[in-house]
Amino acid sequence: MGVYADRILPWMIDRALGSAPVAEQRAALLQGLAGDVLEVGFGTGLSLRHYPAGVRRLYTLDPSHPPLKRVAERIAAAAFRVEELAFDPARPYPLADGAVDAVASMFTLCTIPEPAAALREVRRVLKAGGRFVFLEHGKAESAGLHRWQRRLTPLWARFTGGCQMDRDIAALLNAAGFRDVRHERVAVEGMPFWLGRLYRGAAVQAG
Repeated sequence: MGVYADRILPWMIDRALGSAPVAEQRAALLQGLAGDVLEVGFGTGLSLRHYPAGVRRLYTLDPSHPPLKRVAERIAAAAFRVEELAFDPARPYPLADGAVDAVASMFTLCTIPEPAAALREVRRVLKAGGRFVFLEHGKAESAGLHRWQRRLTPLWARFTGGCQMDRDIAALLNAAGFRDVRHERVAVEGMPFWLGRLYRGAAVQAG
């Protein structure tokens, strides 16, 4: 998709996910994280200002690496070290087993081509007892809205970098082998109604 995928889409996503109500959800999700953290689906770095003071280093993984000036500016302004990792969907994450204290995923599990494989990698790089925190849209609670999600997803995915709005995030997490998986559904002002309420929660690496 050339210019659209490289420049226009990252700008659109940055605007759509940069609202104050979404920022509040990010801040609530990330509170309490500390040490070395991996963010899967870093995007344009909107999460950086919401990480708490206890974070020592943030590893980032993203297939797109948006070439926006604001991304570099956000990284430069971070109060901790940010290390961008090379992403290859056909290979394991470039981190050792148990390398990080926490993993964060925000608006990412909907787009990763193989979410089950991605969650296996999340578990591998997490220390025993480490937390995986997530903020995602996915399968709507309403059966009627879910039917509309299934109808709209093929077209939606073409213009959003592959986003599958009807994925069952709860089912993916429950099948991934985490311990103590907890989530709530939260409504976000300004979010398109067809995306339903967000999944916000955490799970623990069983070790």
